[in-house]
Amino acid sequence: MASDSELLELFREAAYQVDQRELDGLSLDTRITDLGVDSVALLEIFGYVEEELDVYLPQEELAQVRTLRDLGTLIARE
Repeated sequence: MASDSELLELFREAAYQVDQRELDGLSLDTRITDLGVDSVALLEIFGYVEEELDVYLPQEELAQVRTLRDLGTLIARE
């Protein structure tokens, strides 16, 4: 399981690898919709996170993720 800071860094790294976006100032309360990432790139970012953490995040659960905190909670449950 990733710590909060590891999750933020991993999400930042994934966004850069997938969409060449540098996301500064991320927090657990950052709303994913505020990041300006399109839905395809977001799915790729989630896939990157899954691969790096060796977890499977069900699509129906990912659809409910609104913030990075939500993502961390989902990862912790899996």
